[in-house]
Amino acid sequence: MIKVMTSAERHTVHNGGIHGEFSFSFGEYEDPHNEFFGSLLAHNEYVLEPKQRMERSYHHDLIMVYFVLDGTLSYEDDTGERIELGPGSVYVVNTGTGVAHTQKNEDETRSVRYLQLWLLPEELGQEPTHHYAEFSREQRLNQLFPVASGVKGESGATLQLDARLYSTILETGGRVSHSVAEGRRVHLYVVNGNVEVTTDEGVYQLSSGDTARIHQCEEIQVKGIAAEGASEWIAIDLP
Repeated sequence: MIKVMTSAERHTVHNGGIHGEFSFSFGEYEDPHNEFFGSLLAHNEYVLEPKQRMERSYHHDLIMVYFVLDGTLSYEDDTGERIELGPGSVYVVNTGTGVAHTQKNEDETRSVRYLQLWLLPEELGQEPTHHYAEFSREQRLNQLFPVASGVKGESGATLQLDARLYSTILETGGRVSHSVAEGRRVHLYVVNGNVEVTTDEGVYQLSSGDTARIHQCEEIQVKGIAAEGASEWIAIDLP
């Protein structure tokens, strides 16, 4: 089974210098038919204009993943954690017993674009933890590269969940494939460019901002089909 959501079908919020695109119900946006996908509870894309910041908020028993696409994102929380995240950075926060946090763009001229994912951890009530990893374009070029993983010994930032977050940059004509184990599902999102996704059910063409939710499928093949430049996308394999 595959469900495609186009970029235009996302919920858009615009608050001054903060722009957000939500793929699931989030905040004031409520859709009882679009609340989660397996353990994935939220998938938001944000653009913060120069000197903008998100309101401080408190969360517990969530895995929050930040993936920076352009610019530099500043993260801080009440555990004393502060970090600057550049392009290709992945930052995983297991909020556990609770974390009050904020994100901001401290640059005076350049915007920051990033993804925020929320996942449900396998265990509740843990102490908060933070995990950072950074990857180059070359590492992700024409291969399915894990940038965050709950599998011991794998590369990437650590997830407190049996899941993998992949990041791939596909040149036009480049292909990768991924086998999906029984009972698993895959959430695929196109960051930039155009890709062709082939599953047991057929062939689908996705553009920047589109998502595909794939379940009960044995294998996925993804091909870069951008007219110019490479295509960047992420995929989450999760229960």
